[in-house]
Amino acid sequence: MRQRWLSRLAFVSAAVGIAALATAAPAWANTASTPDLHQTNVTLAGSDFDQGFGECSEVPDQAPDQDVWVFVWPGTSNDDELVKLELNFDSDGDGVADTTLTEADATATTDSGTLKAWVTTPAGWTLISGTSEITGEVSLEINGTFYFNLTHGCAGTPATPTPSGSPTPSESPSATPSETPSESGSSTPGATSSAPGGGGGGLPVTGTAIGGIVVVGVGLVAAGVALLAVRRRREIDLTDL
Repeated sequence: MRQRWLSRLAFVSAAVGIAALATAAPAWANTASTPDLHQTNVTLAGSDFDQGFGECSEVPDQAPDQDVWVFVWPGTSNDDELVKLELNFDSDGDGVADTTLTEADATATTDSGTLKAWVTTPAGWTLISGTSEITGEVSLEINGTFYFNLTHGCAGTPATPTPSGSPTPSESPSATPSETPSESGSSTPGATSSAPGGGGGGLPVTGTAIGGIVVVGVGLVAAGVALLAVRRRREIDLTDL
């Protein structure tokens, strides 16, 4: 009787111990894990994730106009593999994701049994959201949802954009001078050349004045006609005598 009671006590103790272990153990995702990115809407420069330019050991040759983003999946072994990754960025500052980087754009590594991946983007982009899929277990659980983290990054300096008005100086010198001479050359000289000729654009006066000669000639003809008439009259008068 006593032995049966001891057996029941051992069974109950074992059940309680298993339940306690299950409660104390961290929550793990299934082997096929699809954690989302925990952070959203992060611009690296000036954020708590920025370690400073060139301080990311994952990218020793960071370009000055690049941002480096490093992500981590808390895993259990070096056997974890990144199957799928989508990182959505806003590249033009309007708050809307317009560029997606995938696992093909990332470099995956393992560090002390933890899966990491890093990507580089042009400096100044904003990380909007991200999704992933890995083989292995993920321990970061918040309210029943599993996540991966942006762990740190190194912000570069955005490249200075080319001024939008730079083509204007090159166009205006070539267009304005070419139009102005053509207009002034076709109208202005014509107007000034007509002024010296005297009202109404007539031909300029050159050589000897013809009007005076004509008047003198007409006067001489009239005088000749008058003399001829006087002479004929005298001849008639002599005939009558």
